[in-house]
Amino acid sequence: MNSTALSALTQAYRDYSARGGTIRLCGVQKRMESILALTCLLDFFRHHPSVDEALASFTEAESAAGVGAATGSRTASSCR
Repeated sequence: MNSTALSALTQAYRDYSARGGTIRLCGVQKRMESILALTCLLDFFRHHPSVDEALASFTEAESAAGVGAATGSRTASSCR
């Protein structure tokens, strides 16, 4: 992943979150997860092992009462 791809992810996050949306990543490989962690982007994206699990997390969020009820992997971060 290069800086252009990281910039595109960051811009997509800004655009979707400004409209109340969320982005889920799926099938993130270890190397990519490391890059996202180093750039602190894992703080902004939930990630799931498969497309089905990512899609299900949207359904869980919609059926739960309240914001932020979706499940998904989050990595503890020192980016805060």
